[in-house]
Amino acid sequence: MTPEVHYAKCGEVHIAYMVFGVVDLIWMPGFISHVEHWWDEPSQVRLYQRLGRFDCLVIFDKRGTGLSDRCRALVLYGAFARFRSWFPSDEALQAFFAYVEDRWGSGASLPGSRRAR
Repeated sequence: MTPEVHYAKCGEVHIAYMVFGVVDLIWMPGFISHVEHWWDEPSQVRLYQRLGRFDCLVIFDKRGTGLSDRCRALVLYGAFARFRSWFPSDEALQAFFAYVEDRWGSGASLPGSRRAR
């Protein structure tokens, strides 16, 4: 059973998180996350369930990812300095940003997805 999504308010921003288990353990996601989609991956569910047997597992989406609101400013550590160079043009980069804004977490990037069309 997928745990309920909760939101913590930080100013005007809402941070999405889930709590699972009995004692506090915080799961820090990687580059991009989506707390609800992790529960679609059986190996991830098994890991969460094992951790939840020993600790209360808190899973959250960092500001600006998954179900959490986007932020106005960032302090970055271990960020991609040349992300723009991954795209052949500014138009391609802007198209990527538009895709992330409009469709991230929708499944549109999955092979054979009707949403991608």
